[in-house]
Amino acid sequence: LTYYIDGVSYPWPTRDELMAQVSSLKKQYVSYDSYAKTNTDQFLKINNIEPRFTLEIYTLASSFIENNCDGTFSVKSLPKPIQDSAIQDFVYSDFDGDGNAEVLTAGNLFPFRVSQGALDASFGAFLKFNKNNFSLMPQSDKLWLDGDIKSLHILKHKSGKKQLLVSRNNDRPGLFTY
Repeated sequence: LTYYIDGVSYPWPTRDELMAQVSSLKKQYVSYDSYAKTNTDQFLKINNIEPRFTLEIYTLASSFIENNCDGTFSVKSLPKPIQDSAIQDFVYSDFDGDGNAEVLTAGNLFPFRVSQGALDASFGAFLKFNKNNFSLMPQSDKLWLDGDIKSLHILKHKSGKKQLLVSRNNDRPGLFTY
């Protein structure tokens, strides 16, 4: 995994992360400076590594992939505010009672790389599908999905009302009735 600066590829893992995986590299990169100045091509050549294959990623945006029913697919990035954190799960249901299903996303990711910090900017988001696009619905003060959310489940209460069960990593679950 690499990243680019001015068209030059550099290894993505930090020196500490890589040395923890391949301790023999500690002799080659005795300082953080020497590691930081080594681009990917130099790193591979110095360490006699020949890549077996290369995969390229063109977007890391959370997206909706639509089957066009003609053998093709359309990729649509979700609205920008949803890109601020990791989406761990989503459910669809008619949350606002208008007869059309909305999508609820939730996430965050706490046990992330120490050097990067937690991905904790999400409080849940409602999306409405209009004219082949998603639009972000205003945040409800009744639904605040914070924490390291791992899954969402729609339950049907015996009264007929629906409930949203929210499971969090190392935290108590949430239960919302609508």
